[in-house]
Amino acid sequence: MKNDYNKRLNNLKQRRETDKILKKSFLSESFDKTAYNESLKYVLEAMKPIPFEYNQNTFTACERVQKQLEPELNSVGFYVSFRYQGSIVTDTNIKIYSDVDQLVIIERFYWVSPPLVVTLPYAGSPTNDVLELRNKVKSIIEDKFRAVTVDDSKGKCTTIDGGSLNRKIDLISCSWVNTQNYELHNDEDYRGIKIYDKKEQTWIENYPFMHAYFINKKDSECYGNLKKLIRLLKTLKVDSDNKIDISSYDIAALAYNMPDKELQVDSSYPLLLLKNCEKFFNEIANYDQTRNSLQVPNKTRKIFGTQNVTLNEFLLLFDELKNAIQDIEESMPSYLFGPLEKSIINY
Repeated sequence: MKNDYNKRLNNLKQRRETDKILKKSFLSESFDKTAYNESLKYVLEAMKPIPFEYNQNTFTACERVQKQLEPELNSVGFYVSFRYQGSIVTDTNIKIYSDVDQLVIIERFYWVSPPLVVTLPYAGSPTNDVLELRNKVKSIIEDKFRAVTVDDSKGKCTTIDGGSLNRKIDLISCSWVNTQNYELHNDEDYRGIKIYDKKEQTWIENYPFMHAYFINKKDSECYGNLKKLIRLLKTLKVDSDNKIDISSYDIAALAYNMPDKELQVDSSYPLLLLKNCEKFFNEIANYDQTRNSLQVPNKTRKIFGTQNVTLNEFLLLFDELKNAIQDIEESMPSYLFGPLEKSIINY
């Protein structure tokens, strides 16, 4: 099925607008190359990262928030650390004004993961402390950033948006989880966090730093191709005419499980990634054993399952990939395996 690539290119352009009023966008040279078909332009552009300076603007906005939160929280007895999680941390975000998860980590207590055992039990209430921290964060933001919209209705985070921040930030009040590897190596990549979901009234354990570590490590070993593929798959998902219920986290996990040799494609042949991914996705679709063995990078859960990615949702994403390949092959088949111009692929 041939996609409307004029529409998709416009969607991509809007996600990369550097000035929403003047409608200026960051786009690479490939976007305006008239020699290239729209389907090829779309795929090549979708693989490319958001430039460093634009992602840095997001972190700068977060730092402004931190500078307001920290002294106010300290003054009422809440000592916290700030960290990030999400696509922007691994440079796999696909929007100039990317959403970011700002972790606000309480330092009053920490959890331990087996086989570690609690040696000095915390006398307070972790749940009450984190809920109180969340309320304090909300109050400070409302006082210090009066033009910002604050949404505290979600279970796991308080979302702030608008005003001078010019992007959405999810403020997640949480606590540390120490693991055996963290105790042995004193490496924060091994540390986890626990988030209290106030809607479900339950704690959720997560290891975002280990996830980022594995994504970054494999990408460096595969010539930067893992992140190119993640960006492409995320772009195919958001531009699909179908609603595809797969998170960015699970899309990254699917790409991460692709064999190294299939990702280690010479930079002159970026479109081979599509064919290699098609081959891998075909195996996932047709072999239960392969599909059911796949885990997220930090090994905390399986990718597929009733509470995670379903086969039906995966097949929708797979169809998007196959359609993109078919559209490129029909318009210019020689490009699928031949080298592209250096001015197009060097980014």
